[in-house]
Amino acid sequence: MQAFEDGNQTSIDMQAFEDGNQTSVDMQAFEDGNQTSIDMQAFEDGNHTSIDMQAFEDGNQTSIDMQAFEDGNQTSIDMQAFEDGNQTSIDMQAFEVALTSYY
Repeated sequence: MQAFEDGNQTSIDMQAFEDGNQTSVDMQAFEDGNQTSIDMQAFEDGNHTSIDMQAFEDGNQTSIDMQAFEDGNQTSIDMQAFEDGNQTSIDMQAFEVALTSYY
């Protein structure tokens, strides 16, 4: 765990590696004024799952990006929400490929 503080800037980096299922967790939080970036990545060797979450806040603008990739049916989920004032855009995309699994 590493925390760097300089004024209102904070960086937190957490990494956990496990040999059993080869799990890597990376969390980074950068704060500068009202800007926040959160990046979480989890990689699992069992079903090859990758989760990427990013949140950027600047004033009233919010961007959330979630991606999940699974090796079983190769599923990709991408969620993005952008808010600026009273304008809200939500984009959800799910791609499933059940017949193109490589073993």
